[in-house]
Amino acid sequence: STSKLINRIMGFSLDLVGGNSRIWRHKHNILHHTYTNIHEVDEDLHTSGLLRLSPNQDKRRWHRYQHLYAFVLYGFLTLFWVTAQDFQRLVTGRIFNYRMPDASATNWSGLILSKVVYYSYMIAIPLLFHPLWYVVIAFVGIHLIQGATLSLVFQLAHALEENSFPNPSTDSREVEKEWAVHEVETTANFATGNRLATWYLGGLNFQIEHHRFPKVCHVHYPAISKIVRRTCEESSVPYVDYRSITAAVASHYRFLRTMAVT
Repeated sequence: STSKLINRIMGFSLDLVGGNSRIWRHKHNILHHTYTNIHEVDEDLHTSGLLRLSPNQDKRRWHRYQHLYAFVLYGFLTLFWVTAQDFQRLVTGRIFNYRMPDASATNWSGLILSKVVYYSYMIAIPLLFHPLWYVVIAFVGIHLIQGATLSLVFQLAHALEENSFPNPSTDSREVEKEWAVHEVETTANFATGNRLATWYLGGLNFQIEHHRFPKVCHVHYPAISKIVRRTCEESSVPYVDYRSITAAVASHYRFLRTMAVT
């Protein structure tokens, strides 16, 4: 919408499904969309050392097996997010090395209220009608599916063989490429010809267009992508587009193996 108020109200839908829209704005809109694939700034690369998702990250012994266990870990993304991560970030006031503005009483009350509402309809109310283990299995199962889906979308967009991982200058802390080129080179599209995937993912398979034009409604991405691709070709900027989800997953798997040994 052209109305900031409407957009902010719709953003609260994240709070209704267990997240926190305030923290998300800092984590995703500011950090990820500005400093994509930059180690120690883009929090999407940070996994507490469990995975190595950038050549600029330290390599650990267990990373040699990450291509085998990564896809299992992906399923726990949203489960950790709604139970611990939001509270941790609000308490510390930090997202990795980035310091958020100090949380107000309104921020705290909003987080607590939204979590109470979420856990009420996801756990407390179902417990009135079903055994505990039914509710636990359903709750965890939903998050395993949701976490795996979200994680794969993120990884297939930025952690593939052809993605760039710029390292800022030690002195200036600046990257070589300007923002528009940086966003294209650190991002990839996949299955853009698959209408079902485009509908299911809300256009996030057009990730290059999503990063270049975050304020444009995703229904316009297919049309915009033709212009972006042509412009990239004219400017000799690589435009990465995998024909299918399978091809992108295979590339991500090879990327994980490469990060484990190089």
